[in-house]
Amino acid sequence: MRLLDEKPQITKSISAAIVQGIGDVLSQSLFAFMEGQALVYDFARTISFMLTGFFFNAPFLHRWYGLTATFGERLQQKERLTDTQRVGAELALDQSLGVVLYYPLYFYAYELCSAVAYCTAPNFAAITEKGIGNIIKAIKAQYLIWPMSQLISFRFVPQKLRVMHTSLVSIFWNIFFCAIVAGR
Repeated sequence: MRLLDEKPQITKSISAAIVQGIGDVLSQSLFAFMEGQALVYDFARTISFMLTGFFFNAPFLHRWYGLTATFGERLQQKERLTDTQRVGAELALDQSLGVVLYYPLYFYAYELCSAVAYCTAPNFAAITEKGIGNIIKAIKAQYLIWPMSQLISFRFVPQKLRVMHTSLVSIFWNIFFCAIVAGR
């Protein structure tokens, strides 16, 4: 907890990288098992997800949760909202504008981090071509998990712990999401 107070960004970035890595290892293992194949572990893919967690996920979510909290607090003061109404407003912002901003940016950040991990040039054109279908698939799937998770987060989790809460839920989400991003 001390590190979250003293160095929130780096602490959240390291945590997000670890969680993204765990999610991808589990995803690769689970999909190999489900397909009845031996696991051919792709280390560079895991590094790609870890880099994306470190350089994109944590910084984006750190700032986004600060913005949603400020939005909710100001709206609550101005409109005299109850805590439940404030949480509803934060959730509506998160699950509309937040989703529309996050997923396209994530796919591009992943492509850049993947290029670093595989020592190749990023192929943003491929993301644009195949990414729209993957982005839509990810957005539809995220609505099965994230609204309830974010409702709990915005209502009960202190703001400084929200990225950690999201990261913990992400372990399970990442099993599926890593497969979408990796094109499975």
